[in-house]
Amino acid sequence: MITESNSIENHREWAEKYGYIHCLDFDTTSSAGDWSFIVSKDGYVWNIMYQENCWPRIGFDRYIETDDFVCGTAEEAIKFFTEVLY
Repeated sequence: MITESNSIENHREWAEKYGYIHCLDFDTTSSAGDWSFIVSKDGYVWNIMYQENCWPRIGFDRYIETDDFVCGTAEEAIKFFTEVLY
């Protein structure tokens, strides 16, 4: 698992910092910014990335679940994670 606390950069920039050049919104319904994304280094192996608001501190706690992944297209990954997580 990759983790970082009090991150203030954009979520896509944060993912890219760890080599995940593909970052797609997965669940961005929380008004507090407690969101999840699917990320990939190669567009084929996808991981889930979480972001949690650090209030009252500044920024977000972020982490990428490197043990949970799915191989395939982005659409297949979204379908898989939707079925598994919701």
